[in-house]
Amino acid sequence: DWELDPDGFYDLLKKIQRETGGTPIMITENGFSPADDRPKEKEINDDNRIEYLSLHLSQISKAINEGLNVFGYMLSVGITMIFGIQVF
Repeated sequence: DWELDPDGFYDLLKKIQRETGGTPIMITENGFSPADDRPKEKEINDDNRIEYLSLHLSQISKAINEGLNVFGYMLSVGITMIFGIQVF
């Protein structure tokens, strides 16, 4: 299991902003790809992904409300997380 650390995500945004002198930030590869252990006849249970996104988007909102220049967010999906590392 991967540890989720939305507070660390916020801290990282603040550090980037501080160390780059306020350069605008676009988050381009963020996401959550849990193991797919569902039975084939059942619906996908995406509660973990929903929680991940909610917590991390809340931290982005907090950073923006504090004046950080975060102007974009792109969600990664499982296929990117699996194959993107091998391609690049």
